[in-house]
Amino acid sequence: MNEAIKTTIFLAIAAVMAGAGYWTHLSSQPKPIGGFERVGEPFFPDFDDANAIALLEVMAANGESEGARTFKIEYSDGLWRLPSHNNYPADAKDRLAKLAAEIMSMERDMLASRNKSDHERFHVIAPTEEDLTLLKSRGIRVTAYRRSGGENGELEKLADFIVGRKVDAKDEEENASAADSGEEERNAEGYYFVRAVDETETYKVDLNLNLSTRFRDWIEQDLLKVTPIDIVSLNTKDYRFDKSTGVIGLRDRIRLERPDATGDWQLEGLNEETQELNATKVNEVLSALDEMKILGVRQKLRGIKPDLTIDRNFINSRKDMEDVQINLQSRGFFIGPDEDGNPYLYGTAGEITAATKKGIVFDLRFGDVFTGTELEVQVGTEVNQTDANQKESETDDKNKDSAKGETKDTDSEKSDEPEEEESLTESRYLLVSARYDPQHIGEEPQPPTKPQPPVGERSDDDTSANDTEDSNAGESSEESSEENDEANSNSEQNVDPDADNATGSDSTENDTDSSEGDSEKQPARPSPESIYQADLRKYEADKKRYEEDLREYQEKLKEGRKLTEEINERFADWYYVISTETYERLSMNREKLVSPKLPESPDGGNGLPTELPEIPSDLQLRDDTPATPE
Repeated sequence: MNEAIKTTIFLAIAAVMAGAGYWTHLSSQPKPIGGFERVGEPFFPDFDDANAIALLEVMAANGESEGARTFKIEYSDGLWRLPSHNNYPADAKDRLAKLAAEIMSMERDMLASRNKSDHERFHVIAPTEEDLTLLKSRGIRVTAYRRSGGENGELEKLADFIVGRKVDAKDEEENASAADSGEEERNAEGYYFVRAVDETETYKVDLNLNLSTRFRDWIEQDLLKVTPIDIVSLNTKDYRFDKSTGVIGLRDRIRLERPDATGDWQLEGLNEETQELNATKVNEVLSALDEMKILGVRQKLRGIKPDLTIDRNFINSRKDMEDVQINLQSRGFFIGPDEDGNPYLYGTAGEITAATKKGIVFDLRFGDVFTGTELEVQVGTEVNQTDANQKESETDDKNKDSAKGETKDTDSEKSDEPEEEESLTESRYLLVSARYDPQHIGEEPQPPTKPQPPVGERSDDDTSANDTEDSNAGESSEESSEENDEANSNSEQNVDPDADNATGSDSTENDTDSSEGDSEKQPARPSPESIYQADLRKYEADKKRYEEDLREYQEKLKEGRKLTEEINERFADWYYVISTETYERLSMNREKLVSPKLPESPDGGNGLPTELPEIPSDLQLRDDTPATPE
């Protein structure tokens, strides 16, 4: 073996040994800790437009029971709606904007753990977890979608994460993790454990998400949006419907009116001599209207107009009419003849009409009682859905399809949700409509009457004729004056001269005083032209004020009619569910509204004694005053 070969062999052996040593060095080094390299990064870097959200889904566990509750809000037909709650319109624009901005700004502030085994401790287990031992450790899952290619495009995920429990002082591993990673320790207030659904790492995130799954938090819960001072008229029909006979019995009718928001209420049929109005009950009704809240909604079947009359455009056969009646009767409403024999929609629990000073008249008709859990009150329960699917073809109208087969309430969105172990509460169905009546905004202004100009100056012919008449009248007057003078002269001859001397001076003085008094009491009368000009100036001022009042009145009409249309658009498609407590407060009859008037005493009092009886002089009174210590 020559030297070259030996050298080559030695070099090869050296290279192998060097490689083995380097490999040994690498294998002996500690593995890098994963997860820390992502600290400070956004959770969802592709989510860069807060307006891109088309569907938001919040899934929360049903307490400590199995299953989860899903709450959805989706942008559809130009409105945000709640698919999980019968597609009811949501009042969610501001809430969603804040929520989207918060999700966009979410950062991986601090690494809490890289291990799946810590998910239970941080409560970031998926809410759909079925392991009974982990039910208490489930978090809230939030998923945001956008649509590609317009409003009807396919949904794409923007964000999908689980929010666990809030970070507290007991989480001692926070300090250790911060020290190991070289992070600056941060205040844990406002921090939650969060993980992306497709990741095992859990992070501490500064979070301020309002993740409510409560129906009332996503809608305008104030049903009528009125205050007690808005209402100027209250009418009720107290009737009952006998379902077995179909007979409608009107027991009483109440009419309450007041001239304006501050005026006194007047009850029709009140005997003011022996009765008085119970103002406390009236105020209770007004407060109930003001505080009426939406607890749940059900979608109406098409065929009932917003004004609660029959829509003949959708009622084409007896079968259609039967379907509408079944849908109404399942909630305590029915169609019967009114006083004139025309079809009228009644509620089994009566009705109230409330008019506002803006001219908007609310018609409220009360149906049957509904009993269920909070979720069932919100969206209804599923009954006889199989029968409904058999009766209706898949091509029928979706709204009509769901309502025809109902004997109670249905909601396909809730079919996968478990029944909650909650206490049952009573509520009541309600139908609401609005109409406009301008009589409640006051009388329409009336134009002032323009004054007529005075009669014009007389012509020359008229003047000459009048002058001739005046001349003749003057001559006749002079003749009459001469005859009177002669008569006076003759009478003076028969007068006692002494009497004449006695009264002569006084008569002269009285004539002088009378002349002076007449000149003071009778100022120069204004000419007809000056009177006309003054009336004309007043007319112009009244006309200007009338035009301003008319413009204001017409603006009120326009505003009231527009507002009524908006209200009816909101009410048109829905049965509402309100609390039984609200219904009881709204319930009023003559017995509740009228109380007997206290008789007045002869001295004008109210019948109560005005003075205490005198104490008999021989009555011995005991002195219980404690003795003063000496």
